[in-house]
Amino acid sequence: MNVSSRCDGLFADINDTLYCSMYLEDQVVKRSLNDPLMTSNSIAAGTSIKGSASNELDSPGGIFVDVNLDLYVADCENNRVQLFQLGESNGITVAGSESLNPTITLNCPKGIILDSEKYLFIVDLGNSRIVGSSLNGFRCLVGCYGEGSQSNQLDYPFSFSFDHSGNMFITDTSNSRIQKFEYLEESCVDNSSKIKSMYSSLLTPNSSIYFQECSELSSYYEVIQMNVTVTGYYAFLINSEMKTMDACIYTNNFNPFDVSKNVLSHSRDSDNSGQFKITAALQTNMIYVVVITTSSRNLTGNVSIQVSGPNYIDFNRICSPSAMRKPYLSAVQSNYSSELTTNSQIYSRDCRKSNYYYETIRVNVVENAYYALSSDSAMDTYGYIYKDDFNPLNPFEKLLSQNYRSCSYEDFNLIVYLHSDTKYILVVTTSSPNKTGKFSILTSGPNNITLDHYTQILTSCFIGQKCQFYKKSIGVTLDDILRDEIRPNMALTDQTILVKIHAVSTMIMFVGGLINSILSLLTFQNKDLRQVGCGIYLLASSITSFLTITIIALGSSYDIQPTLGCVLSNYVALQYSTYFFYPVLFGFLPIIIASSFSMLAYHNVRHIVRRQLPIVRRKLDKQITAMVLMRVIAFVCLVLPYNAYRIYAINFPIPQSIPMAYAISRLLQAIFNSINLINYVVNKFSLLIHIFVIEMKPCDMAYICNHLWFFLILSVVNNVHGELNIYGTTDNEWDFVRDIFKENFIEERDLGGSVAVYHQGKLVVDLWAGSFDQSQGKAYDNNTLQLVFSTSKGVVAVAAALCVQQGLLNYSALVTDYWPEYGQSGKGNTTVADILSHRAGLPFESASDEQRQFIRDEIASKLDIEFYIGLPSTEEYRVSPLNVKPNGNGSVDTSAFAWFNEQRTHEAEIPAANGITNARSVARLYASLIGDIENNKYKRLLNEEILKEATKSNTPPGEMDSVFNVTSVLAMGFFLLDRTLPSLGPGVFGHSGAGGSIGFAAPAKQLSFAYVMNRLELDASTEVDPRYKHMLDRIATMINNNGASLTKNVSVHLLLFCIVIFFIKFIIV
Repeated sequence: MNVSSRCDGLFADINDTLYCSMYLEDQVVKRSLNDPLMTSNSIAAGTSIKGSASNELDSPGGIFVDVNLDLYVADCENNRVQLFQLGESNGITVAGSESLNPTITLNCPKGIILDSEKYLFIVDLGNSRIVGSSLNGFRCLVGCYGEGSQSNQLDYPFSFSFDHSGNMFITDTSNSRIQKFEYLEESCVDNSSKIKSMYSSLLTPNSSIYFQECSELSSYYEVIQMNVTVTGYYAFLINSEMKTMDACIYTNNFNPFDVSKNVLSHSRDSDNSGQFKITAALQTNMIYVVVITTSSRNLTGNVSIQVSGPNYIDFNRICSPSAMRKPYLSAVQSNYSSELTTNSQIYSRDCRKSNYYYETIRVNVVENAYYALSSDSAMDTYGYIYKDDFNPLNPFEKLLSQNYRSCSYEDFNLIVYLHSDTKYILVVTTSSPNKTGKFSILTSGPNNITLDHYTQILTSCFIGQKCQFYKKSIGVTLDDILRDEIRPNMALTDQTILVKIHAVSTMIMFVGGLINSILSLLTFQNKDLRQVGCGIYLLASSITSFLTITIIALGSSYDIQPTLGCVLSNYVALQYSTYFFYPVLFGFLPIIIASSFSMLAYHNVRHIVRRQLPIVRRKLDKQITAMVLMRVIAFVCLVLPYNAYRIYAINFPIPQSIPMAYAISRLLQAIFNSINLINYVVNKFSLLIHIFVIEMKPCDMAYICNHLWFFLILSVVNNVHGELNIYGTTDNEWDFVRDIFKENFIEERDLGGSVAVYHQGKLVVDLWAGSFDQSQGKAYDNNTLQLVFSTSKGVVAVAAALCVQQGLLNYSALVTDYWPEYGQSGKGNTTVADILSHRAGLPFESASDEQRQFIRDEIASKLDIEFYIGLPSTEEYRVSPLNVKPNGNGSVDTSAFAWFNEQRTHEAEIPAANGITNARSVARLYASLIGDIENNKYKRLLNEEILKEATKSNTPPGEMDSVFNVTSVLAMGFFLLDRTLPSLGPGVFGHSGAGGSIGFAAPAKQLSFAYVMNRLELDASTEVDPRYKHMLDRIATMINNNGASLTKNVSVHLLLFCIVIFFIKFIIV
């Protein structure tokens, strides 16, 4: 079968006919496998036109053909399953909200299977669950408790299958696993006649307390462990005089501080009848606990549990702690207090940003049990528990448990099982870099727990970047140096330009060195030349050089000194470096050899000169001898300081956690290393002096030239750096933006992106750089488009303002004036302003063709910008894929962003989240809101009155954003950024997007700014993304200073001129 695009579903029916569901072509095609010739495919369903009519499909996925040759299609984007009977082109909706008897709502069904009894099983991808049909309609089978990674949860399931026993296997895509769910016959049997178990209890004011979903309302609860002796399906009937009961069944254990963990099944008394049912499949050799509680505060009363199943269940009540805001507040066993200061150690908590101050605390317990640790601080504290030890270079290694912002508060609460014979390290740090302050640690448990300040010592050398490194002994090979550049299993022709340059330079160096050594050996085979001490010295040097280069060429690694702060872990290596390598091999031994050969050369030359040369030549000989001795003295003076420094550095390393001392050490290292390198420079240039002092023979001249050439090659190899090009234009006084933009790529904060600035109606910055994707095989150029997430909301706000300006909309009008159905369930008083300022709690709505056309005609076309909400398929090749950089604490599911790299997402019309554009277009849009731009080429979109109304705050003072738990100020779709960007004057408005993209205007400064990129920074610990914060600070300084900088520069130059004139006059006098 030949198809023009991908098949998302394949099926072969009983007649050996192969079916293919073509996701991008919106149809299903088929072809008989028994045809002797490859014939063209015939259409089984769909018209190849995207639509929702009975004969149309929209992004079909899984397919199934039954014994009657009827075709079932998972019609993903229409949220339905269609049945196409044999010979029919119109389908029947058998599952979904539009079916004849709807019992379930689907969200992008992806896979379908029909069993022998005509029951349908569906992968409901958008809801991360598996549903199945029965006599009473559809019901959820797997993943019924929301998206997640627990054993009873799924995340982006894609396909599934059954074995002969009825067990279900599911590809759980975003969790990177395949889940097996066993078929239990009892799940389909009436349990009314099964064996019953009973348990009764009472919730009282003495019962344990916890806060449901981090609510301020405390609830009494009880934990009962169940002993299951026979695997099967069990039904729990809960009866109580309390009318708001909840019940959950957990595997392993229940944590009152994380009630969503280990949930197997959950149910509640939703109709307040005092009775409800919960069911679960339980297995032997497993630990299960059932938790009974109430959804009302401090409610007490009787409760009973009746269980029906294949055998009796034994119940055992467990004492569980009360979950206070600070755990075990009334029974604190230890209180550790300390302070994070600028002298505290620092590390990269999330493997992206540095300079997180932290403190390590050793935790000791005397009894194996659960213990509680919590922080009490004005800082936003993070807590991490490590087993055995903590490595600040890899904060994920040996991590046992972590907690931060427990229940959205600034403190952490940790509940962790600790063993008495194990070493544990508690790390206390902050949510943002460079934060300092006091903190206390409160602990409790069944026995004593002690906390002691702990200072860890790194005992290994590490090579690589933070959190992407490996351990190494003393030597560092070229593979180590170029590790991040080398593409494994690829030929040299397919490597990066940096690797090619190093490879070629290294080969040239080896070949040149080999030729140099061979020529030297041939030259000094002459006995007359070896009569001179210098000849013997140069012959020995040639032999040594030849052997060294040969060994290197055979693949032996050579020693490059470890960086400052790296500690040698091998005791023998440390002793070798301290007492032999630096003082002897690298220090005194070369000095002694050089001195001995210089004295021998002096003696031999004088002996020859006395017999054969005149007086004048003797004087020259004395000068040469003096030069040799001076060279030895210079060698001693230049080499010994570096050797002494290296001996000290490897024995007493200074960690980076002490910034000032570390900076001083780096300065000393640079100074002593430079002095050491001068020694080798002097060695080469002394040969040039010899050329003018002694009459050289041709072979000697060739030898010296070879040395100089070899020195040049080494210099080039040691100074090769990949050049990063920043493309685009900037006005002269805006060149600093290019430099800051370049730093983002040098420091690997960005992969590819663009930035644009308008000032006083003129495009003063339009830059782009980097790679189109992670393969780095294609450049990020001025033709590249980028998905910018919520930055799109700013364009929607502009569209709404234009509607107001044209009389099509009124900010103060009720939503029901335009959308009558919205007024249900008490929402009738919601205004358009409430919707635009995110105060109505309205989930996103897809755009209509009219809305997309309005943005195209009234905004994009008038400004000649590219802004797509619903990308044409012809432009897909221009969209740079997003590269998600995860945060260290794992709080963000980075796999969820993969959906935004799919073509179907780009083609979807989601104006709040999937706008596709570039920085130039966003900056021009915001510039056009505050005035005419580019010499009146583009006219202002909004008049002053409408702009004032559109940027007027609709957020009550101090109101918290219920989604992000921060205080933000919103106008009619725009964020008001006066507090965030105070240096740009009053009235700054715009919108940012997930990962760092942003667009805004600063009317007071006649400025607009936009930044888009393909590498998403998911840590929202700072209000302004650090990639452009420094950029904006410099821009504000330049604009605010205006002409002051020019005056200052002129003054400085005049002062320097006066100083120069003064010194000239002083010298003349």
